[in-house]
Amino acid sequence: MRAVYHPEFKASFEAGIQHYQEIGAPLALRFRNEIKAGVKQVLSGVVKHAPGPHGFRCYRCKKFPYLVYYELTNDSAWFLAVVYAGRAPGYLADSLSQYRI
Repeated sequence: MRAVYHPEFKASFEAGIQHYQEIGAPLALRFRNEIKAGVKQVLSGVVKHAPGPHGFRCYRCKKFPYLVYYELTNDSAWFLAVVYAGRAPGYLADSLSQYRI
């Protein structure tokens, strides 16, 4: 399966890294590795997370309050955004609806 990264994914991933970098470099590295582990899990094809109420699949990070939103097509995983889990549900519906594959 091939990975396709939306610009919003890259921007939100970098924003999360920057947030944790301000707290401490080791924490930023752990966050980065956690997101990458989620991406690897999705690309493995072993686990397909159920779509949420907004219609997108998401991987919930185990040690950080973040979600990795993605969509699957026949040959690709489209990574859409890295979202803080404490955001209001309306934010997800509004911001991610523009990324329909």
